[in-house]
Amino acid sequence: MTAGQAYERVMGAIAQGFRPDNLRRKAEHIAAIEKTFCYSRFAESARYCCEQFQAVGLADVELIKLPADGRTAYMDFVMPQAWDAEDAGLEIVEPGAGPLPLIYYKAMPLSLANRCAPTPPEGIIAEVITAQQLQQMESAAGKLIYTGGQHPSELRHEVAAKGALGMISDFSPARKVAPDETYWINGWCSPGWYQTREHRPLVCFSISPTKGHLLREHLARGLVRVRARAQTRLYDGSIHTVTGLIPGKQPREIVLLAHIYEPFPADDAIGASALIEIGRTLTTLIAKGALPPLNLGIRLLIGMERYGFAHYFEQEEVRRRSLLGVSMDALSLSPEKMGAPIEARFSPASMPFWGDLLLWHMASRALEGRPLVAQWGNLSDDTFISDRTIGVPSQWLWTRVGPYHHSSAWFREEMNDWPLGAQIAQVIAGYVGAMASAGPDDVRQFRDLTVQGMVDEMLAQRRRWAEALGQGKLKAEDVRRQVEFFAEWQEGRLQSLGRMYPEADVAPLREEVEAAKKEALEALSLQYVPVEYVARSDVQGVARTLIPIRTTMGMPFSQARIPVAERIAGTHEQALNWADGRRNMLEIAQRVGWEAGALVGDEWLEQFMAYCRVMEKYGYIRLH
Repeated sequence: MTAGQAYERVMGAIAQGFRPDNLRRKAEHIAAIEKTFCYSRFAESARYCCEQFQAVGLADVELIKLPADGRTAYMDFVMPQAWDAEDAGLEIVEPGAGPLPLIYYKAMPLSLANRCAPTPPEGIIAEVITAQQLQQMESAAGKLIYTGGQHPSELRHEVAAKGALGMISDFSPARKVAPDETYWINGWCSPGWYQTREHRPLVCFSISPTKGHLLREHLARGLVRVRARAQTRLYDGSIHTVTGLIPGKQPREIVLLAHIYEPFPADDAIGASALIEIGRTLTTLIAKGALPPLNLGIRLLIGMERYGFAHYFEQEEVRRRSLLGVSMDALSLSPEKMGAPIEARFSPASMPFWGDLLLWHMASRALEGRPLVAQWGNLSDDTFISDRTIGVPSQWLWTRVGPYHHSSAWFREEMNDWPLGAQIAQVIAGYVGAMASAGPDDVRQFRDLTVQGMVDEMLAQRRRWAEALGQGKLKAEDVRRQVEFFAEWQEGRLQSLGRMYPEADVAPLREEVEAAKKEALEALSLQYVPVEYVARSDVQGVARTLIPIRTTMGMPFSQARIPVAERIAGTHEQALNWADGRRNMLEIAQRVGWEAGALVGDEWLEQFMAYCRVMEKYGYIRLH
């Protein structure tokens, strides 16, 4: 049996049964419901997904109601209030002979930021000032702040603290390539995404960079006033999670996750549609006998990105039975238009998973001729479940967003590659179907494929290490540590294979990992010595004395325990995931560097220590 034969029968059956026309039609239907991203429509899209799960024959279908009240928290994700928008307007009234519109809400709903606060029905007349002028003021009461290309999240705290009405944003990653497009302002609080009861509501409009240039020219000449009108409401409501199961003989499950409640077909109406079509395809094939009954269940989960999934995985029983999570976000953006390859994102090295190697093996063959790269994992929007306190490995085969992220350009037909979306959905269906239905012969093939994949990765890393040594970018001591780290990661992958398939007998394979490590050191003319974490500066000396111990489930995402003024924005989640109650901060910092492939400096380490001290103050961690 060749390496591919362990899954080829599954892929062949799926190719015969999968219907790409279903995928597109249902994705466009969901996106049409959610185009104004209003809670009054979200119940409709959730019910549609639930009804589709039932229609395709999934078991245990549930429509789970969650509060949207600005108070309730799951892990550290505070559920925002519900929000609806009916209409909006923004026009320059001074200077000029007549009003000069900056937005047309009915034609472009993205021109109103998600959760924009309401104005009086007739609107308000307000002076517009720049972000630079705001910095010089003690009070900006009654004024609107032009962000000048900055994301509103960067200014929100100061805008609120100084009493301004809100912001006019022309932020857009696509400003150079698509200056007439409008950016969707979704999450504009930081930390966290959405405002809660603790935040003062603000109005916020999104205009194109072209309109931003026009506004900037007016501001350069003097006083500018606008009429701003937002017919919106924030209220206590609800939002739903939808789940269904393709049952297996065992109670353990693989989970496919797709979020809804956003306005774009590719983000992520196609993910929800893909789950519906994968569910239909697999249940039909199993019923016909074209696929064997599953040993492991396949759970299909649709809900609110991060927040709804936090509620689901907060449950102990869910975490106990979940072997893997696979994100189904952004499957169909055109790599050519985005200027970026398809990405196979692996489970983080801090949460190793053997299936990275199988996923890469399958994707590189099924997507041959397409641009495809592998990427080490992180704790992103739908892969945060790889947090060690949650304990579920996660992966993501997706199309990168390029410069058009959350831009109205995504609505254009040429930006979406529907055939590619269908291909990726079929790869994922085959991947989880093969793992869930694997018999003894398949498990042996997975075992062999994992070993070969680890050997190939070690050889590739050896070439990189040799180049870094030759160019003086790394010292011998640094390379020794990286070799040890890499071997430890592979050991973790083997352990995950044994957890999924206890019959795999991975113990003998550990000797192969050890042999590969020693061979790499010999090839690099390095001696094996136990890794020691030597402090090379005063900052590292302090870090070496501090051991962070996690005390809560999930990362401090919203930092709900911390007063708003003391919250710290940053990207320390990846580092904190290395905290196991034994490693000190210097060890953690070095692992972050090894994982990223670049050494971490003292400046970053100081920031991480400052972050951890705040997290300790409010009970997210303890420092020992």
